[in-house]
Amino acid sequence: MPRFEPYAETLLGFLLSRLDEDGFASLVDHEPKRMPAWYFESGGGRAESRMVLFTGCVTCSRIDPGSEFASYFHINVERWPCLHVRRLALVFRDDLDYCQEWRPEWAVHVSGRPFCQEDSDPWPPVWPPGM
Repeated sequence: MPRFEPYAETLLGFLLSRLDEDGFASLVDHEPKRMPAWYFESGGGRAESRMVLFTGCVTCSRIDPGSEFASYFHINVERWPCLHVRRLALVFRDDLDYCQEWRPEWAVHVSGRPFCQEDSDPWPPVWPPGM
């Protein structure tokens, strides 16, 4: 198994020990993969293309070959765990080993920008909702 960020390995282990066959098949469709994202950086009289490696979803984090984002903060690709995987884990939210950071509202882009955030939404999201 490839090495990912610790949260990814923890979540994978959590799900693999709890999912049924249908859930496992769904997880396989959204498995994590190390991916590169190219972006343009300028400043201080320099301009260059840079790359960041991240853990993305093979289904949800696709980047067209040859793509380059305007800057690091413009990388609008969803980081793993994607919303789909977060929803798979949400079924087990009452489990003692479930982490609140796995909730769907905590999904982020590679740049760290919240995936589900609208301009008026607070960041970080307030938990539980309505507080």
